[in-house]
Amino acid sequence: MIDLLKNKTKYFSEEELKPIQNNKVEKQEKKPILSSSVKVEKKEQLVSVNDYQDLEGVTIGKLNFGFWFIKNKKNFVLIKNLILILIGLFSWGYFFFVFGDYFIFGMGEDQKLSNYLSQNYFPSHDYFQAASANDLLFGKETIFKLDDNKYDLLIEIENPNKFYFAEFDYTFGGKNGNNEVKTNFILPGSKKYLMELGKKFDWYPNDLEFKIIDLRWHRVDTHQYGLWENYKKDRLEGIEIVKKEYVPAEDNILTEKVNLNSLNFEVINNTAFNYENIDFSIVLFGSNGRIATINKYSIQDLFSGGVRYANMTFPGKFGKIQEILILPDVNILNKEIFSEFQGKGFEK
Repeated sequence: MIDLLKNKTKYFSEEELKPIQNNKVEKQEKKPILSSSVKVEKKEQLVSVNDYQDLEGVTIGKLNFGFWFIKNKKNFVLIKNLILILIGLFSWGYFFFVFGDYFIFGMGEDQKLSNYLSQNYFPSHDYFQAASANDLLFGKETIFKLDDNKYDLLIEIENPNKFYFAEFDYTFGGKNGNNEVKTNFILPGSKKYLMELGKKFDWYPNDLEFKIIDLRWHRVDTHQYGLWENYKKDRLEGIEIVKKEYVPAEDNILTEKVNLNSLNFEVINNTAFNYENIDFSIVLFGSNGRIATINKYSIQDLFSGGVRYANMTFPGKFGKIQEILILPDVNILNKEIFSEFQGKGFEK
């Protein structure tokens, strides 16, 4: 067989070999002929890295961050070290400052405190006396003679305490007489004229005496009343006395046979409070500056914003009156003296 393939001409004629050769040539013609002069165009397909999706969830952003972190790792370590150094400097500086302050000043103060605590400091009598209320101040008792063995009695009382008010039981009359025990008050830091009007004696009371039977001090509760000066201002300073007019008996043509003096004035309540009853102490001073006579006047239902007219007469001859003093005498710490608002928009 091999010999047949090598020596084809020995076994076949030329005419028999031509078809075989032609067939071989056709097959060779079908093969592409490549030449260096022929250019083959290749189409390149662009692929974006961002379109890459890893099946395990690792994105390109994460890879970039990881590369950036590894690249700047030394800088992060440097920043961390700087922060630790700053914290250490601040901590040690604060420690030395506190320790130095205690070493220079604190140790001495601790020693003083230790010495103070080791001693017995019990408050003295002077301490309690300074913290307690001071005594009331009293003026001289004054007597004014009326007709039919009747007398008006007066004494001026002052409370020097700014945060204490007093309630007291007292007697005012002759030392040897059976005097009635009465109760009165005085507000913090104020003065008042305590009066006994028309008191009858069988003899002229040369032994006139004002005597405190029982004195009760009360501290003003700031939680209940607030600042005392504001509390007093809101309730007393708004009560205004205007149009005071005094007509002596000599000028009163209606009382020729009886020495009657008349006094007129108006009371305006500029406060925000209604008073069920309010008393007024009246003191008239003569031309020589001394007290000529005294009296009292009472007004009921003095409402806020209201005006009340007072007209009173009293006997006696007092000459020329230079000054008229009219003072409200009301215990504003007693809530029962105030009445509720009435009328449209208010409930009783």
